[in-house]
Amino acid sequence: MVRPGGKLILIGIHSGPAEFNPTELVRSKKSIIGAYAYEPETWQRALALLSSRRVAVEAIITHRVPLAEARRGFELAVRREAAKVLFIP
Repeated sequence: MVRPGGKLILIGIHSGPAEFNPTELVRSKKSIIGAYAYEPETWQRALALLSSRRVAVEAIITHRVPLAEARRGFELAVRREAAKVLFIP
């Protein structure tokens, strides 16, 4: 999902190892950056990117759950049946 020359920033703690193809990473000049802490400006920038539709988030949303059923959404994630759950108000 990262364009050639783009950067992928991983924020937070993940439940396990991830696999990727280092050859594709090198040939397309992509970067992976790990971040544990962040500033409020980081969230502001992320929200601005989402608002501008410059980031295609639809591809990573696996489930849409009404907010009233939030518990079910979290259970899907805990059981690893969902990658990203979008809660609908």
